[in-house]
Amino acid sequence: GSTTTITSSTAAGGSLSSGQFVAGTGVIQNQGLIQTTGSGLMLITPTTFVNQSGGIVRANAGGQVQIGDAFFNQAGGTINQAGGSFDVNGGNFLLLGTNWANEGTITLSSGLLELGGSFTRAGIGTVTRTGGIVRITGAMDNTAATLALNAATGSYQLAQNGSITGGSITSSDSSQFQLQLLGGNNNRLNNVDVGLNVLSFSAMSGRVRLQGSSTLAAGTTLNLNGVLNIVGFEQTTTLNDLAVNLSSVGSELSVVGSNTLTLGSGTTVTGAATVSITSTTTGGVLQNQGLIRSIASTLTIDPSTFTNQSSGIVRAVDSTLSIPDATTLTNFNVDTLTGGTWQVQGNATLDFGSRTIATVSTGTTVELNGANSNFAAMNALLTNHGTLKVLGGRDFAPTSGAVLNTGLIEIGSGSTFTSNLMVNGGGTLRGAGTVAGNVTYDTTGGFLEPGQVPGPAPAILNINGNLTLNANTTVNFKLDGASAGSEYAQISVSGDVTLANAVLNVTGSFVPNAGDKVFIVNNTSGNAINGTFAGYADGATIVVNGQVGTISYFGDYSTLALTGGNDVVLYNWTPVPEPGFVLAMASGVLAPWYLRRRRQRAAVS
Repeated sequence: GSTTTITSSTAAGGSLSSGQFVAGTGVIQNQGLIQTTGSGLMLITPTTFVNQSGGIVRANAGGQVQIGDAFFNQAGGTINQAGGSFDVNGGNFLLLGTNWANEGTITLSSGLLELGGSFTRAGIGTVTRTGGIVRITGAMDNTAATLALNAATGSYQLAQNGSITGGSITSSDSSQFQLQLLGGNNNRLNNVDVGLNVLSFSAMSGRVRLQGSSTLAAGTTLNLNGVLNIVGFEQTTTLNDLAVNLSSVGSELSVVGSNTLTLGSGTTVTGAATVSITSTTTGGVLQNQGLIRSIASTLTIDPSTFTNQSSGIVRAVDSTLSIPDATTLTNFNVDTLTGGTWQVQGNATLDFGSRTIATVSTGTTVELNGANSNFAAMNALLTNHGTLKVLGGRDFAPTSGAVLNTGLIEIGSGSTFTSNLMVNGGGTLRGAGTVAGNVTYDTTGGFLEPGQVPGPAPAILNINGNLTLNANTTVNFKLDGASAGSEYAQISVSGDVTLANAVLNVTGSFVPNAGDKVFIVNNTSGNAINGTFAGYADGATIVVNGQVGTISYFGDYSTLALTGGNDVVLYNWTPVPEPGFVLAMASGVLAPWYLRRRRQRAAVS
């Protein structure tokens, strides 16, 4: 009744119960005050407990109230009726048991309010909170409802195998679900739409599993920064436009069971500690369409099966990124790397275990960027059908000593490709670094493009060996000024040069002046160039941006002379004649004068 007070002041515990000595379904109703003092423990575990109007159940500082427990078979549950009050005043207040509901008020000023057992979103009712912790450890049915965390609710904790099923969770005013282990293996979100900035993994061992149709809102950032954090996906799903930061030691992104997790477009997973992307059992599949990167960390990708799909990027930056032999890497077949982009930047290592790559297939990109970038699997390279970039001062020296290229090989400034290189099948060699070996184009054609990428901007491509072209080779030079390397592209060759009617293509913004000399091929061997570019015999004219120039294969780049050497130079620029002048030339009226004038200029130059 209303004048009754029951107080537990002993840690050994007081109890309000039913059915312990005589079987039955007892009911206890409270209109008075039930409380703890000091270190008191109060267990309220009848079959049904009803806190009626005017009734108060209070956990004072140091004490604990527990209402309900599955052990005592609370079939009737707990009801805090309208007008009733559950007060958490510094102690611990545990709502457990089956199907409890709050129709009155719950007041939390300090201490812990634990929502355990089984309950619904509506069953939580009104919680007036000025301090303390709200922790969900039970099974919450959130079907067709929204659990909105805000300044009034503050942050909640999900711990000890707590679960939420259905509906949605939203967050504002920096309030979040703080995921904690606290004795349970995994918290679960089942068929829940999880809004932006809802989940927090700042506590040690914070873990959660997403099940069923659960989704994470686009734009979500998951910061696993509390040590041994795990977010698991016990579902087949695609994550789009997410950022997952594995920044605490032992943190994991996990595929649970025989499911497939796809990191979709716009999703980035960053390892910044000793962390992993893994699967809990045989059969877990990880597919990457976004970006997986390790930064100053050790990141292991070891689900049962991993695929870096066509849009996917795997990037190691000043760190170690490993894919162990035990993981089935579908991008690797015998000795061929197929699909996706693989980047090793700075002092980084991309570790493929015992796998060795002899062939890079079409649609595959490999980037070795940095003098100490290490991708040992690539050392066995024989054939490139994809894109291979050697950048940042890297010296790439495949053990085969000869590579066939039908794709794109790009060599950055200060970098070296130490191998003989055969280019065919429409392959391209471009860049601003050095090939330490012979470069040969076969009759199936290809492209040679000296230049700094991106851009491409003009640069010098060095070939420390012989350069052999043919009639199906196209050489692209970009002219943006009169200085070799910085303003116009050049090929510098230390061995024999064979042009063999290769196609010369000159582009760029440069409008040459009369005295400009453009040395597009610097042949340092001392041997004469073999052959000419197609349609450009020695002394032939070439038109660049409205200017007519002359091509010579006997220039001397070292002295900028137009004769006495073995370099290809464009010089003697004059404006393209007006149309009327051209007609006159065609009729033979001005031809003798023009030819005489041209010889005089050539002699002066």
